[in-house]
Amino acid sequence: VHDSFFDLGGHSLLATRLISRIRAVLSVEISLRDLFDTPTVAELSHRVSNAGAARPVLRAGERPERLPLSFAQQRLWFLDQVEGPSATYNIPLAITLNGPLDIDALTSALDDVVARHEALRTVLPTAQGEPHQHILPTDHIRTDLPVVQTDPANLDEALTQAASRTFALDSQIPFRATLFALAETRHVLLIV
Repeated sequence: VHDSFFDLGGHSLLATRLISRIRAVLSVEISLRDLFDTPTVAELSHRVSNAGAARPVLRAGERPERLPLSFAQQRLWFLDQVEGPSATYNIPLAITLNGPLDIDALTSALDDVVARHEALRTVLPTAQGEPHQHILPTDHIRTDLPVVQTDPANLDEALTQAASRTFALDSQIPFRATLFALAETRHVLLIV
């Protein structure tokens, strides 16, 4: 009870898990700083007994059928209407993957990322001349991961071409992945 959590091998990740467990079991709110300041069970028990009640769990509220666009989405939609589709706002990320690659596992991981982030599942359709957000349900999302065979000499051009493809804001989610296979155990994953 008087040994320090950190002397016993505790570290910041375990501390975060401990704080979450205390919050869930005891329904009290303590901070990571509290654990660092009072690292023994005896000291922490005094802090816990004086701690406030845990914050209530956030719950999703009802959404209107048509969500208005954020300012950034309005700007992007307006430019798309005026100038036409453009890759100007694409943010490409190329990641080199060396070693054996399980493409099904990679596709599943990409699906998980898209499912977790609503912004990656949002399209901007128009109804009665007004754009709005439509967040696609997670069960409608499956990442298409084309595998393109290429050689290192042509990789830059292939990456540039793939990163330059535009999105149809009203019907395509703003997320695209392409896997470039350079060899059996050398790939480049492009995420746009």
